Amino acid sequence: MTLSLRPKKQTVFTLVSDKAIFDDNLEFHVSALSKKATEDRIADHGDEGTNQWAVIADKGYQGIQRVVRAVLPKKKPAGGILTLEDVRSNDSIASDRVIVENVFGRMKKLWAVWGEAYPWSRANYDVLFQTCMALTNVHIRLHPLRADDG
Repeated sequence: MTLSLRPKKQTVFTLVSDKAIFDDNLEFHVSALSKKATEDRIADHGDEGTNQWAVIADKGYQGIQRVVRAVLPKKKPAGGILTLEDVRSNDSIASDRVIVENVFGRMKKLWAVWGEAYPWSRANYDVLFQTCMALTNVHIRLHPLRADDG
């Protein structure tokens, strides 16, 4: 869903969901998730013989599993409840997602632009995001998210 706001200066801000940005960059994601020949020996608890790494995402990314390998929590059915197995699976996924959320939290702390809806041109989004993510990764290497991260 896109929402346009027109402040006094008539600048147009377009707020786009993370899922929409993911979809716009699908070709990049498919390429980046492809396993390299040297990665065949790395443990992967997914389907046998898969040639793609998985994306771990939150409930807002429903549907990406149709185009990339994805680990998503189950959504509660309308008017229903999740099974105990689904609740346990969601808890396990949430446990793995904590590190992802910590990385994004660090990025938001370092770069104010990511602390709220991205306010600038979509054309500049990719290069700015990649630059901030690269610098955040360097920061995390020097200042780990947790003391026991090494």
